[in-house]
Amino acid sequence: MRFIFTLLLLIVMQVPMLAQGIDSIRRVIQKQLEDTNLTVAYRDLSYQLYKEKGDLALHLAYEGLKLSRKINDLYGEAANNEMIAIIMSDIGDYVKSLEFHYQSLKLQEKRQSLKGMASAYNNIGIVYMNMKDYDQALRSYRTADSLNKIWKDPNLRYSLTLNQGDILERMQLPDSAFLYYNESLNQAHILKNDYFVGLSLLGLANIYRTKKQPVLAKPLYGEAISLLRYSGDNEQLCDALLGLGKSFEQVGITDSAFHYSRMALMIANQYSFSNKALDITQYLGEQFAKMGRYDSAYVYQEKTRILHD
Repeated sequence: MRFIFTLLLLIVMQVPMLAQGIDSIRRVIQKQLEDTNLTVAYRDLSYQLYKEKGDLALHLAYEGLKLSRKINDLYGEAANNEMIAIIMSDIGDYVKSLEFHYQSLKLQEKRQSLKGMASAYNNIGIVYMNMKDYDQALRSYRTADSLNKIWKDPNLRYSLTLNQGDILERMQLPDSAFLYYNESLNQAHILKNDYFVGLSLLGLANIYRTKKQPVLAKPLYGEAISLLRYSGDNEQLCDALLGLGKSFEQVGITDSAFHYSRMALMIANQYSFSNKALDITQYLGEQFAKMGRYDSAYVYQEKTRILHD
């Protein structure tokens, strides 16, 4: 077991501090706590690394899963199954992601953990959302919501409210989505969480833009961009910048529309957000074609084709 601790410690020392929480994981490893703590340390370290070092993060989660099964640690097994599912979803393997999320759900049911089951259904909903199975995603979110009404976790309540707004927006039900986004904003203020505020403002801005009200959308996008940039969520920042660009397009200010869209594309390319880049290049290609700038349109259409492939 000392070898495993030493290996994990070397990994932590060699990888730059990617987010808050690495220090606490380092302390778990250095103190050489019990095996049950180590299974969670595997999962936590995997979570801290998966955006930057996906292969290493996946290896750590599998090691945590193997150890948790060996010592019959149901919590650690559920947590590492969940982590593998998150990484699989992040790389676009949604079928495999669902497989591991459902394994995690079974373990949480065995543990009779309302919080764990609610979290699992929320995660399952996110994968179905990525698969564009919006009906199934909404059912999963609502199952999670019903469980959380018993457990009453305020952060999970916020996430579920925001996620239901997102699905209803995708289902082209803007009025219903607006109600959920607005409620999520109220919850974010109660929690005093600026990052949550930024996400909710982004959702509300999208609804105003969808309803052809760019004058109301633009200031919300501006505030969301500031909060999301500060929080470091570059994926959502791409959406906010693209949304702001589209709002400027709606009022006929094409220079600003292209400026913010290209800024979004630069971030998407920098962080390899291929799905975001696909949306942005497709939009830019369409806009240049509308303006008769066919050379520029062709460039972005080719980029869209490559990303699609």
